[in-house]
Amino acid sequence: MMFQNRGSYIFLFVIVLGVISCKDSAKEPVAEVSQNIQSASIPGVPPELIQILLDECTGIDYIFDNWPVSMSQDEDPSIDQNILFIDLKRPVGQIPAQCRKEGRKFLKMGAQEAYNVDFYFGENCHFYVFRDKKNKPLYANYMTSAGINFYQNIFNQVRTSVQSQ
Repeated sequence: MMFQNRGSYIFLFVIVLGVISCKDSAKEPVAEVSQNIQSASIPGVPPELIQILLDECTGIDYIFDNWPVSMSQDEDPSIDQNILFIDLKRPVGQIPAQCRKEGRKFLKMGAQEAYNVDFYFGENCHFYVFRDKKNKPLYANYMTSAGINFYQNIFNQVRTSVQSQ
């Protein structure tokens, strides 16, 4: 096979390189693959998903890991406001080791739970992590300042309620 220009050589080189890398990655041990996935950067929430949630989310249920409370939202303005607590301009990338999850919210569409979202809330840790059905991170974004205020108010109310009992 004879190539007429340098561009053809580059094209052939890229194809060969792709075939070789596919063969090499197929031999990679399973433990290495899962380790790479865990250390991979978590993408931010796509704007299209936010729009779908704004249009179709019918309820949000919350559970808190360290408090004896749960809560629900089922009114459109409250649901939309809560969805907009996700700061689309600030993806997290990696979950900092010093941050701990405070709870999970379940975004529902109709009677179905559509998304499980962990919320992290602590010093320098104010973000959401969307999880897939196997509990692996799908997306992660920081909270807006309105979101931080929302959770701070909830934690203050719960603290006051627990202390008064």
